[in-house]
Amino acid sequence: MRFEGGWSRVGGWLGLALCLGLLGAALDQFHVQAELLSYPQSLLLDQAAWVPLNFAVLLTTLLAATIPLGRIADARGVPVPGGRRLAAGLAWFVAAYGLSGLIAPEAPAALAAAYVAVWVPRVARRPDRALLYPFGFALALAGCLVEAAEIELGWFSYADPDVIGVPFWLAGIYLHGAPLALDVARLVDGAGLLGRPVSTYRA
Repeated sequence: MRFEGGWSRVGGWLGLALCLGLLGAALDQFHVQAELLSYPQSLLLDQAAWVPLNFAVLLTTLLAATIPLGRIADARGVPVPGGRRLAAGLAWFVAAYGLSGLIAPEAPAALAAAYVAVWVPRVARRPDRALLYPFGFALALAGCLVEAAEIELGWFSYADPDVIGVPFWLAGIYLHGAPLALDVARLVDGAGLLGRPVSTYRA
């Protein structure tokens, strides 16, 4: 499906943002219910009312910022992600979130090490690994810094932070989110949400 015309693209971005906001809020429940983080003012299921909007803005911005990297993958002949790879990437990301809720309270250091130990060979099997290794580390750093800024503003807090208000294992979730972010960004670009001409992207 391609989005043609300005209003069509706006609707596409809004629909994407809605889905990402709901997904982010749902995954955040792993941390909330495990008491890994808390909000000073909660509305539903111990989450603040603005949580879905926060995830919608941040994740949609992330995808838009990742599109240029996806175009580099296109130029290098990396196959466009299909449904199976997209589903696998989502499963990895959800599993990474879920494991944090189970393991972080008792073994945070082991969890942080396990994230990296699994991520490195996982990415090594992908044809876009040369892009994903630096992107993954950049996303992990940027994600932790954004959360640190929100913590500094008093929006939420982690129960056992290690540095700048965030726990070390948090970076591992961003690492496992990087492959999914790149794949989704390429699909978003192929759908024409930035108005990319049909002739410039590969089938």
